[in-house]
Amino acid sequence: KKSGILKSGTSSKIKGAKGKANGGVGRRGSAPRLLPSELNHPSSLEAFLSLSPAQQKDRTRNELLQHCLGERATFHEGIAKPHTASTTQSRGRAAADLAVLVKHLGPIVVLKQYGVLAEMEKTLLPLGMGAVFGNGPG
Repeated sequence: KKSGILKSGTSSKIKGAKGKANGGVGRRGSAPRLLPSELNHPSSLEAFLSLSPAQQKDRTRNELLQHCLGERATFHEGIAKPHTASTTQSRGRAAADLAVLVKHLGPIVVLKQYGVLAEMEKTLLPLGMGAVFGNGPG
């Protein structure tokens, strides 16, 4: 029989207090749920879907996508209305708004027809896809 310091079936790893693991953060490695800001209620979604396709495209590219990128629509809320700087949470909520649109309209409509994918590519690859692979300026 082995006589050790630890009782059988115990671990030598030190554990934190229950519920307070990792400083009270909760689960590590998982992002918080994103909640939409503008399309967070069925009535606001219905109002958006009642717009013409051209108005939906314009609002998606010039408002929702710009909020995702941390930019604000130039004069959408009025020239005299001050606004605060973009935060991670506000950009995440704007991305959740786009996700709601993708869920209801489909990825082909939102990403391709409304031009969201092209705008994202311009932001990520300003010299174009060809410049990434070294075969041309775009």
